[in-house]
Amino acid sequence: MKLRNTKNKLLSVLLSAAMLLPFAVVPISAEAVVVGSDTEWTVSDYYSSENRSLWIQSSGSSISVDSNAVNKLRTSFGKHESQVEVKVKFPKNKDDDYKKDYGKALFEKAVEHTGIPTQGDFIEYQMIGWYFEYSGSVENGQNYMNYKFVITYLTTAAQDKELDEKVSEIITSLNLGGKSDYQKVKAIYDYVCDNVVYDNVALMVAVYTPIYYPTGHSAYGALCKGTSVCQGYSAAMYRLLLTAGIDARIMSGTSHGESHAWNIVRLGDKYYLIDSTWDAGVDNYEYFLKSWKDFPDHDPEDKFKTASFKAEYPIASSSYDPGNDTEPTTPVSKPTGKSKIIGDVSGDGEVTSEDSLIVLRISVGLDKAAGSTKLYDVNADGSIDSEDSLQILRYSVGLSASDLIGTKIS
Repeated sequence: MKLRNTKNKLLSVLLSAAMLLPFAVVPISAEAVVVGSDTEWTVSDYYSSENRSLWIQSSGSSISVDSNAVNKLRTSFGKHESQVEVKVKFPKNKDDDYKKDYGKALFEKAVEHTGIPTQGDFIEYQMIGWYFEYSGSVENGQNYMNYKFVITYLTTAAQDKELDEKVSEIITSLNLGGKSDYQKVKAIYDYVCDNVVYDNVALMVAVYTPIYYPTGHSAYGALCKGTSVCQGYSAAMYRLLLTAGIDARIMSGTSHGESHAWNIVRLGDKYYLIDSTWDAGVDNYEYFLKSWKDFPDHDPEDKFKTASFKAEYPIASSSYDPGNDTEPTTPVSKPTGKSKIIGDVSGDGEVTSEDSLIVLRISVGLDKAAGSTKLYDVNADGSIDSEDSLQILRYSVGLSASDLIGTKIS
């Protein structure tokens, strides 16, 4: 029997330093002012991965924010942009606390779970840290706030592209077409547990030096290099499961008293707990598709204990029994080939994020194109790939995209 490669005494003692490690910079004070430009920018706190709870549970979460600004932020994060500015109309006479809460609310919405594999939890857990600057202006009697977000990522844009290609390669190799949701989840879990080992280097560097070892905490490290800590394991599972059409979330908290991350995954109308970090390298899984009562030594952050989260993501009261795998494959929209509008691959008369997901599934071999390839190859480069999916997604949220999208096939 294989030995669990993450459970030696040293790793158990030091695990807390390897997950959600603070970025090795000095946090910027909350009231600093940037000088040397025509505009004075007030700078927010620096939000590192150490205080992830703070930025997600901020009071800004109850603020209604500008959807166009959110879409711009979300797209910029997906493009790996380290700085992005948004400008929003703003009420008069709001104090600095409200302005900072609004900035935090913008971020929260931009990393909100959407079901798109490269958004939501994936992009949030791809960041080392971030802060924003804000300044006010008045134009034609209208108050505006300008927010400039500065983000540090775990990976480079080139590594992100390599990861995109690796995800497509893995999903294609698993031959998931026609399989039940359980079979898809099991195949993906098996792949990660068999092919990713715990990154002791990232752990030791984190504990004994001030240097941050970013790829060891990323899905890129897990899938492209075959080694990561729990943050990378859970981000890799999230990315692969959503690409396969299975809803999942990353859940962070503590395990065995130390900082840790794992996933929840949907089968049928319930969610189940999985921890590929602790199950990596063993013959008999202990943390696969469990209920809370069968998932010991895992305590999630408070945000996962709220009534609203529990209602949206109900955890099954009993662990999943694969012997009763009668759950059908999750219904997903299929390419119909009936539309004459480029990008409208579902044939419902509109170009939406659902069309983006369909094209993504086709690009990794989970579905086949129907009708004219012009419907799917929206950038007309001769292939149906993840770039076409991204262009459709950008179009669906009102951002610049291929000029062909939304036009009729000639």
